[in-house]
Amino acid sequence: MKKSFISMAMVLAIAAGAGEGKTVFAGSKASQWRKYVSAAPESGVLQAALPLPIRYGYPVFEVAPDKKYAICGEFRLTEAGTQAQLEAGLLCIAANGKGIFPYNCLPLKNIPLGKLAAEAPAGSRSVTVSGIPELNAVKKNYLCLAFNAKEDESDLPNFEISPFITVNGVKKQNGNLLITLEKPLDKSFAADTPVRIHTHGGVFVYAVRNQKLTSQWTVVRKVISGRQLRPGTVRAQMIFGVNGKGPGKVEFRNLQVIEL
Repeated sequence: MKKSFISMAMVLAIAAGAGEGKTVFAGSKASQWRKYVSAAPESGVLQAALPLPIRYGYPVFEVAPDKKYAICGEFRLTEAGTQAQLEAGLLCIAANGKGIFPYNCLPLKNIPLGKLAAEAPAGSRSVTVSGIPELNAVKKNYLCLAFNAKEDESDLPNFEISPFITVNGVKKQNGNLLITLEKPLDKSFAADTPVRIHTHGGVFVYAVRNQKLTSQWTVVRKVISGRQLRPGTVRAQMIFGVNGKGPGKVEFRNLQVIEL
């Protein structure tokens, strides 16, 4: 009887590839991260000065709620004694190409739907709302108005969002709420337009936050479930940034997103 065998190299290759999924983004070039990022002296390594503002990887890629996405990369600091922390994750993107942020899809809990008691003209910083009995805006809690809101929240993500409400910017007036905004409205809304109060939160869907980096390579592989993606997400973009200061730079390589 003939014997069949698989070499150890083949076994290791199969094991290494098993369950790895599909790479939907690989950010190996400095140009994919736009400014602040450049090639390091070592081949295959990128670098940037600290602190490194959030970088957005190009191109964007399609995502699905029934998948999982591993955010991967390796990071190190070039000088011992430098203090730095990594954050990385995904920017959710809607079919219209706009980024989906918390204020687009995060209604303030236990606040009923209201409506404009009068027209809110473009350029105005004051909005009069009926149907909402109370609203606490006594501190910087990043509240805003979502216009043309629907009771069943089928408007989410909502991109008709007002500027943030000012601190102490809500007053009762003739049974309504007179709301003052930090900036003027950029378009007009008619009386009786339905409105919902939204709030803010973490800007991105994070896989890593405040990950301490050292002068040794730190391997990152953290998974984001498709269920964590924001309503209306059809595409995503890998993001990362490094907070810190010191004499050195941050180096990174093998930045990628793997669909599992």
